[in-house]
Amino acid sequence: MSIKPYQDYKDCETTWLQRIPCHWVEAQLRTCVEFIANGITATQIEPGEETVPVTRIETISTGRFNPEKMGHISREGADPRRRMRVGDISFSNINSLSMIGNCAILETPIELYAGMNLLHIRPASGCLPEWLAWSLKNS
Repeated sequence: MSIKPYQDYKDCETTWLQRIPCHWVEAQLRTCVEFIANGITATQIEPGEETVPVTRIETISTGRFNPEKMGHISREGADPRRRMRVGDISFSNINSLSMIGNCAILETPIELYAGMNLLHIRPASGCLPEWLAWSLKNS
């Protein structure tokens, strides 16, 4: 596979990477995150009219959000600050080596809340969610 080089490059401050494409910005991880919090710890219940979907480890186990693997909590227990937006990332911080570091980006606008054992991460403006998710997975 051959990847075309960028047209223009600039010097880079890092020691391991000397030049980067001109349109890239060097930044610390903490400046690429607008919001980060643990998910809701409300008890999961059977889906119904008064419930809302919530992420679970199984929801992101393939690296994408799987609607068939979402849990449900009462609408009353859904913290609006934990409602996910398109571009938000769920990152597994459960203490299981097979699941730690798994993450997925919410790509479609649906009502979904961040669940427990997952960090809810919102990329800062100007930070590509795909890059942030890749950085988290590969750190």
